[in-house]
Amino acid sequence: MQQVTAYATLRMQYPKVFELSLIITLILVTTFFAAWKEYHPPIVRTTAARITLQVEDIPITHQIKRPPPPPKPQIPISSDDPLLVEDIPMPNLGEWIDITPPPPPPVEPDVVPFYTVETPPQMVGGIKALYNCIMENDLFPAMAIKTGTNGFCTIRFTVNRKGQAVDITVENESPLGLGFGEAGIKAIAAMQFTPGMQRDRLVQVEMRQEIQFRVK
Repeated sequence: MQQVTAYATLRMQYPKVFELSLIITLILVTTFFAAWKEYHPPIVRTTAARITLQVEDIPITHQIKRPPPPPKPQIPISSDDPLLVEDIPMPNLGEWIDITPPPPPPVEPDVVPFYTVETPPQMVGGIKALYNCIMENDLFPAMAIKTGTNGFCTIRFTVNRKGQAVDITVENESPLGLGFGEAGIKAIAAMQFTPGMQRDRLVQVEMRQEIQFRVK
């Protein structure tokens, strides 16, 4: 029982003993650094050597321009090469350079085909205006009306720069001999067209128009 009590007493005194040991250690360390701080190393005094500067007067020099050396004499060199002779006459540049002017640009045809023109002509009023012209001007062939025969014709013509149909011909008509071709020529000649355009300019355009004649 006494041993347990002694152990418990020692156990309770341990923190105090530990704190006392730390305090003593801190005092010793502080005393050591305080004593070391007072140490002063010996001061060694040295005397700097005297340097004497001597100033000399240097006279101003003037640069003297030397005359240029004489030219070296040229020694003539004889050569058998005719290209090195100085008296060779200059050739005529016209014989060496082809001064033939370039060919002129191709002349565009007066009449442009319908399938190659950029902006083809258009019949004013369309195909309806064409048939109205045939009926209003009594262009339907009389023989076809009497016999009750239907037919057609294909008219070939050129639209000029004013939008007029010129050079009008019959390319095909059926049946023959009833006047379908002649009626088609008169109808196309009476129509007005918008001119064709190629590269922003007016051109003549070759065209074809088929006309059907039907008896009611």
